[in-house]
Order: sequence, then C-alpha cells, then structure tokens
Amino acid sequence: MEIWLKNVDPGGRYLVSIDVGCSACGPNPAFKIGASDAAGGLVDAEPPDQVLLAIIEPHTNLSLVTVKPHQLDSWIFHLVEVFRLP
Repeated sequence: MEIWLKNVDPGGRYLVSIDVGCSACGPNPAFKIGASDAAGGLVDAEPPDQVLLAIIEPHTNLSLVTVKPHQLDSWIFHLVEVFRLP
C-alpha cells in the first residue's frame, strides 16, 4: 500500500499513524514500513488490530509512506492520521 502525503513542509517533522488489522500465517508475521524520507524496517504484526507509527522528515512538499505485508495471511487498512510535530 502506498500513502502519498501532499503539501507537507520540507524540513518539518511528522508522525504518521496507520491503523491496520491482520491475521498471521508465518512464524514471524510483520509489516514492512518504508518511507521516502525515513528509514524503513519490519514491525512485528500483532493480530487482530494495531497501530503502526512512523516519523518522517520530508525534503520536499510530497512524501511517500509504504506498508507491505510480511508472512501475513490477510490484512486490512483502516485509517491514516498525520500529525505535525513541534
């Protein structure tokens, strides 16, 4: 899944909150989170529902956040919220 953040302030800091649900099928279920303006990595999946968090620092007024399943049987996206940090 790709989440494009538009009209963000270059040089600002933002908290991205992604509400998801899932069911596991492998020994190490996780979500792979990436961003065009932040380091990515694996976050352990905690079925059935959880909130994934990422902090980004955009270099332009457009930023991309990605979420990919890793050893999950199924997953669902509920909501994304973006908060500007001081």
